Amino acid sequence: DQAAEWIEILEKLYASTEPLDYEGAYYRLKEAVSRPASMQVPRPVTMNAAFGGPGRDFAAAKCDYLFTTFSEMSDAGKHVADIRERADKVGRDVGVYTVAHVVCRPTMEEAQAYYTRYAVDLADHDAVDTHMAGKKEFSQSHDPHAYDRYRQRFAGGAGTYPLIGTPETIAADMAAIAGHGYQGIALSFVNYTQELPYFCDHVLPLLRQAGLRG
Repeated sequence: DQAAEWIEILEKLYASTEPLDYEGAYYRLKEAVSRPASMQVPRPVTMNAAFGGPGRDFAAAKCDYLFTTFSEMSDAGKHVADIRERADKVGRDVGVYTVAHVVCRPTMEEAQAYYTRYAVDLADHDAVDTHMAGKKEFSQSHDPHAYDRYRQRFAGGAGTYPLIGTPETIAADMAAIAGHGYQGIALSFVNYTQELPYFCDHVLPLLRQAGLRG
């Protein structure tokens, strides 16, 4: 409710040529202005990260995209269907993004070995436990069973979906995610200054060939 009021204020500020007074349940403004106004109308693109019902209802009603996770590729599509159903109820069209962590190497063996090394052998297990407990209690950002079944994923990439393998297998997984209806994927790397160039050189061309990038 507070976030909805905040977005309402932003849209009013961007649309107004005069100072704005506002009396709401959460915000009270006197002669408020926002300059420069948004170049996009009525506001910049908005995205809400949510797994639980209230957050997804907010995304459906007020945002342009939902940002969410999934545990299994076979379950990826149900989250897209869920937000579309919620958005349909309020007469809106809302897209979906997700997030994944990447280990891309020339061979599957190299990728798996590195993933095991940093996310299992060298993991800060106390920190992982603390991180998981906080997410489980406050954010509800994952399937409930994910906390028990996918501990390596929390050490490897904050509980996100793993893209571990060769350029070909990773491109295929990304294509599968797109096939489930996701418009984009936020990617993380252990050391992106070292790993991103290889990803760009070897995975992006495959995505272009698949028609997923211009």
